[in-house]
This record gives sequence, C-alpha cells and structure tokens, in this order.
Amino acid sequence: MYLSEVSPVSLRGAVSSVYQLVITISILIAQIVGLHYVLGNHTYWPYIFIFPMFFAIFQVITLLFCTESPRYLIGVKGNEQKAEQSLKFLRMSDDVSADMTLMKSEDAAVKALPKITLSDMYKSRQLRIPLIIALVIMLAQQFSGINAVIFYSTDTFEKAGLKGDNPKYDTIGIGVVNVLTIVSLYLVKVAGRKTLLLIGFGGMAIDTLLLSLTLYFADQNDFLPWVCIILTFIYIILFAAGAGSIPWFLVTEIFNQAARPTAVSLAVPTNWIANFIVTLTFPLIEAIIGPFVFLIFVALDVVFFLFILKFVPETKNRTIDDIISEWK
Repeated sequence: MYLSEVSPVSLRGAVSSVYQLVITISILIAQIVGLHYVLGNHTYWPYIFIFPMFFAIFQVITLLFCTESPRYLIGVKGNEQKAEQSLKFLRMSDDVSADMTLMKSEDAAVKALPKITLSDMYKSRQLRIPLIIALVIMLAQQFSGINAVIFYSTDTFEKAGLKGDNPKYDTIGIGVVNVLTIVSLYLVKVAGRKTLLLIGFGGMAIDTLLLSLTLYFADQNDFLPWVCIILTFIYIILFAAGAGSIPWFLVTEIFNQAARPTAVSLAVPTNWIANFIVTLTFPLIEAIIGPFVFLIFVALDVVFFLFILKFVPETKNRTIDDIISEWK
C-alpha cells in the first residue's frame, strides 16, 4: 500500500513489483543457505533463524529515513504542507503541483463519501465488487501452485528420477530463474495488468498439465526428468510475468484512500492463509494421487483465467476515480 501511494501513476506497477522481486531474491538466498554444506545440516540449521533478526533491525532503522505517504498526509492528517514536502522528496523536484492537484481532488471525492467500515465493504456494491476481485486475485496467486512448485521442487525432481545432488542444484536454478524474472518490472510498464494476468494464468494451466503428464511418464525415459525442469522454469517465468507481482498492487489500484487500508488488511491475510493451505496440503494430496496433484492447479488456473477475463478491470495508467467509477 505504501509503495503504491508514493509512486507516480506511470511507475506504480513497476515500483510495487519490487516487493515481489525482493521476495524472489530472499527465496534464492534461503535455498543457497539451506544447502547441506552451508547451513542445511544437523549442526548448523538453527543459525538460519538468526538472519530474520538482522533484517528486522535493518528495516526498523531504514524506515526512519522513509518519508510519510503524501496521500496519507493529505487524506488522513489534512497536512498539505507536509504532503508537498514529501512529494518533493519522492519526485526529486520542486514542481509537484500536478500530483498535489490530483491527490487533493481524490481526497475531496473521498471525503464526500461516508466513513467506510468493514461492514460497508460488503454492503456497498461499489466496494463489494472490487473487494471480491481483490480476494480472488490473492487466492489465485497462491492456488496457482507457485509455492508447491518452489517449496517441494527438490522432492518433485527426485521423484521424477534425478539422482544425487542434481535435484538440490536444480532447485537453486529455479531460484535464479525466479530472480531473473525482474523483466516483469518492465512488462507492467508496457503491457496491461489484465493482459499479463491472463497470459500468466493461461500459460500456467497449460504448463502444469504438461508437467503432470511428464512426471507420470518420467520413469519411462531418462530425458523426461530434464523436461520436468524445463517446464518448471517456464512455469516460474509465467508466474512472475503476471500472478507474481500484479496482485500486490492491483488491490491498491481498485480502491480509493478511504477503503484501501481495509481492503489491504483483508487481502494480504487471505494471500498468506492460502499460502499456508497449499504448503500444508500439497504433500498430503501428492502422497495419495502422485503427479496428478498438479491437475488440481490446472483446473484452478483455468477458473482464475475465466474470472480475470470477465471481472478484473484494466488499471494501467488509470486514476483511482476512473477505475472505481466502473462499479457505481
């Protein structure tokens, strides 16, 4: 929410995508640190839990140097002078009149509306529809199967027939590909959010179908395990192009300042609860139906593709007022 509010409209998607980029870098670091000859062994694994402490301290210190959100200063604090100072710092320019005018007009429109409560999010059609979209998009990100692919990739590659340390190194390869999908930062500036989501979920549906079939026949051909790796790499690229970063800032783009905090506070826990469900249930379901577990993600990706096609609006280079006017 903060990244979305401090970014100019033209760069809102790219800046907000940095959030997902840093997650992918962190996953790669965790995969490397988790190798047996680093810290992933019986002796040193407890030291892995020291790292989050240092990152938390780092974040607390650096947040002290971050300027407050100008939208918050205008809309909540009513302090236009500090908002202007914040904008000058963020834009590195003394001429921020256009941004100030836009934010003040949006704030005036928000203040003309009654204060939004949690119950209002469900009662008002203008808020209920984007809230449903926000929650479904967050569920879609996790139920696409991304964390099942990343968390259990080593186990999946071993079952596909790879021997020795190959599965572990291939898992790190997935982490590298995940980081290299930084190209998504540029894609959100060029292509529409909806377009990228459709390409991502449509492509992931096809890819996971092929992955399921390849895993099933992997023991019949020595080359098929390597096909599994290629399909997994393609899956990571497709995920990063759409579902990886867009849901995080799409939620902030379809709500005004009054409803945004409540919407985000509902959407983000939904995402992590879905993450928890997938992480917990994937190995249990896989133990029962084997490689056909990925067919579940195929079906879900198709459902999410159709939902996005019909209900999700395009938000690229559009103001909040323009977007939310669709549901009036």
